[in-house]
Amino acid sequence: HRSTAVTATVQLPGKDPMEVVEVVEASRLLKETIERNHDVKLRLGGIAVFNNAFLEASQNDMMTLMPAMYLVILVVTYLMIRSIYATAMVVLIIVPSITFAMGFGGWIGVGLTPPSASAPTVITTLAVADSIHFLVTMFQRMKAGHSQRDSIIYSLSVNGKPIFLTSITTAVGFLSLNFSDSPPFHDLGNITAAGVMAAWLFSVMLLPILMSFVTVKPRETLGFLNNYMGKMGEFISSKYKAVLLVSIFISVLVTAAITRNEINDDFLKYFDEDITFRADTDWISQNLTGLNQIQFDMQSKKPNGISDPVFLNKLERFANWARNHEVVTNVQSITDVFKRLNRDLNGGDVEFYRIPENRELSAQYLLLYELSLPFGLDLNNQIDIDKSSTQVIVTIDDLTTNQIKAWISEAETFLENELGMDTVAAGPTVMFSYIAERNIQGMLWGTLYAVLIISGIILIALKDVRLGLLSLVPNILPAA
Repeated sequence: HRSTAVTATVQLPGKDPMEVVEVVEASRLLKETIERNHDVKLRLGGIAVFNNAFLEASQNDMMTLMPAMYLVILVVTYLMIRSIYATAMVVLIIVPSITFAMGFGGWIGVGLTPPSASAPTVITTLAVADSIHFLVTMFQRMKAGHSQRDSIIYSLSVNGKPIFLTSITTAVGFLSLNFSDSPPFHDLGNITAAGVMAAWLFSVMLLPILMSFVTVKPRETLGFLNNYMGKMGEFISSKYKAVLLVSIFISVLVTAAITRNEINDDFLKYFDEDITFRADTDWISQNLTGLNQIQFDMQSKKPNGISDPVFLNKLERFANWARNHEVVTNVQSITDVFKRLNRDLNGGDVEFYRIPENRELSAQYLLLYELSLPFGLDLNNQIDIDKSSTQVIVTIDDLTTNQIKAWISEAETFLENELGMDTVAAGPTVMFSYIAERNIQGMLWGTLYAVLIISGIILIALKDVRLGLLSLVPNILPAA
C-alpha cells in the first residue's frame, strides 16, 4: 500500500463566488508546504477543485485563445476589405460592443462563469459580420465610381434592414437560453443578446461616422468570391429542379440520423490531459477512488431513530448491496461506526462486529463516541441534529452520465422495493448527471418559442407569408 486519501468536507457559506477559489488556493498552499517538508507526493481532487478547474480553464482560454482569435479575425478582415483604416474601424466596433455587454452583465449582477465568459466570442462574430456587410457594399459602390460619402449612405440604406433583422433574430435566439435550468446559460443568453444589439447599434451609427472621418481608396473586395457566387447562382437557376431534389435527398438522409443522438456526458473529460486537475483526477481514479459521490438521505422519520436496530439493518443491507457492485469503490455509512464500537467495547472480539441488538445500546454507543471526539470531528456530516436521519455516501468509478443515472435508478428501486424507503439520490454528481438532459428539455421549449418569434419578425419584415415561411427552411434545417 503506497497511497492513501485524506478527505476534507468543505461547507461553503455561498455568499461569495470566490469562495471555491480561496479554498483551492489554500489547499494548494498546504500541498506545497507538505511536499516541501516531507518526501511525499500529493494530488488534489474533488468537487471544489473540479469547479475551480472550470474557472481557471476559462481564464486561460481568455488569455490565449481569444487573442489568437482576434488576430485571425483582423487578418481575415483585412484580406477581405484590403484597407488598414477600415480594419481598424471594425476593431472600434468590436470593443465597445463587448464592453457594453460585459458592463450590462455587471449592472444586472451576473457573475463571470465558464458559459458567460464565452459571450465576447459570440459578440465579436456578430460585430464583425455587421461591419463587413457595411464595408464591402461601401467599397463596391466606390469601385463603381461613386464618392465615399454617397457610398456610405448607399451601403447604410441597403444593409440597415438586413443587419437589424440578423441582430434582432440572433438576440431572440440567445434570449431563449433563459428556458435552460442552468443559470449560467441565462447569463450567457442575456449578455450575448445585449452585446448583439449593441453591435447592431454601433455598426449602423458609429461605423458610418468613423468612416466619414477617414479617406479610403476604392478597393476590390472579394472579387473572386463575387464571380464564384454569380456562377453558382446561374447554375442553380438553370438546374433548380435537380439542385432541389439533391438537397432534399441529402437533408432527409442526414436528418434521419437524428435518432442516433443520445444525451450522454463525461464531465471529467471536459479537460485536456495536460491540465493538472485532469491528470490528478485520472491518477486518483486509477489508484484510489473516483470523484463521483452519490449521497442518499436515509430518514428514520422519528427523533433518535438512527439508533433503532431495524433502521440500522436497512442501512447495512443497502451498504452491502452497493458494495457488491463493481463500479462502487467506497461506501460511507454510519453503520460502520456502530459495528466498530460494538466490537471495540466487547474486547475487540470480531464476533461483535455487527449492528448492536437493541436501541438503547446503540444510543449509548453513539453518545459515548460523540463525547470522545475532539472539537470539529463530530458526526454532523453524517447525521442530523435530532438524529432522525443519516446519509450514506457511495463513491463510484468515473462513468458517463447515462451509466451514473442507470446506477442511481437501480439504487432507488432497491431502496423502495426491498427496504420500503422513499429515498432519492442527491449531490453534485447527480446534478451534473441530469443537468444536460434538463437543459436540453428546457431549451427545446426555448427554441420553439424563439422560432415562433423569429418567424413573426421575418414575416412582418418581408410582408410575404410564403417568403417568410420559405426563409425558415435554411434556418431550421442546419439544426436538424
